[in-house]
Amino acid sequence: MSAIETPLIEVRHLKRYFGSADKPVRAVDDVSFEIRAGETLGLVGESGSGKSTIGRTVLRLIERTGGQVLYRGGDLAALSAERMRKLRSKLQIIFQDPYASLNPKMRISAILDEALATHGLAKGRRNERIAELLDLVGLRPEHASRFPHEFSGGQRQRIGIARALAVEPEFIVADEPLSALDVSIQAQVINLLAELRERLSLTMLFISHDLDVVEYLCDRVVVLYLGRVMEVSTTAELFARPLHPYTQALLAASPKPDPLDKTEVIPLKGDIPSPMNPPSGCVFRTRCPKAIDACAQTIPPLEEKAPGRFSACILSSPDANPGSTDGPGWTSGLRP
Repeated sequence: MSAIETPLIEVRHLKRYFGSADKPVRAVDDVSFEIRAGETLGLVGESGSGKSTIGRTVLRLIERTGGQVLYRGGDLAALSAERMRKLRSKLQIIFQDPYASLNPKMRISAILDEALATHGLAKGRRNERIAELLDLVGLRPEHASRFPHEFSGGQRQRIGIARALAVEPEFIVADEPLSALDVSIQAQVINLLAELRERLSLTMLFISHDLDVVEYLCDRVVVLYLGRVMEVSTTAELFARPLHPYTQALLAASPKPDPLDKTEVIPLKGDIPSPMNPPSGCVFRTRCPKAIDACAQTIPPLEEKAPGRFSACILSSPDANPGSTDGPGWTSGLRP
């Protein structure tokens, strides 16, 4: 079995509820997926779909309500605080806001040194490692003596990436790492992540609402809606022929760089329901343009519709006519 076929992270029926027991906010509700060693898995969905909550729960930065997160086959929730602390060097995160995540009173050398010291690197080796890390993310050695406010947003995110890589992790959660950056510098960080992924064989959960970036950077994609998984597929297949009606609508609404692209926008009804009171059956049915009565009866399971392609919809089928929108098996044919 090749490295990319080996599950490094397995998420099984993960749940994370907030609020009271009688009126829970179902931020993450029965989510399952796996991430293979050397793979970048994209996690996409609208704001409030549960993306960041999943990322933090996977790393045990917040505790789960139910389900399992397995790292190399072992349940992270079963580990003691001491064992989990030692494992932190293998599991890291790149935060959304690079300025808020860096201590403004610490020089960059101290920020990186703190990460290295916490995970036991000998003091005599740390300065050399700090220089290596800065070079790895495209910064100069003299930057080590500066404070976070002396850097641009893109440079601060590079420092955040360097901190995550400091202890040579096996798995990284990149939680919307571009959303706080100017568009003009987002491409630099995207290219840096792509380069580091190849050079270091990183395994990454890449959380984003930017579908173009996900298409460029990720091997497979998980599509979320209201805390539940709608579709899982390879990136190429998902963008070429999305199975789930929500995925089809999401891709159709994505801005197109080609002004001649006449992709039809799929209208969605109403607003996203409250996670405190999700619809019965399929959580997407109240907005789905092709919902039928059966969609309200039971929660559709995430089923394999084709090899490696999963959809939680009783209508979706990879064999449907991509130009047809009639009846069971409807696919919109958004990207033939």
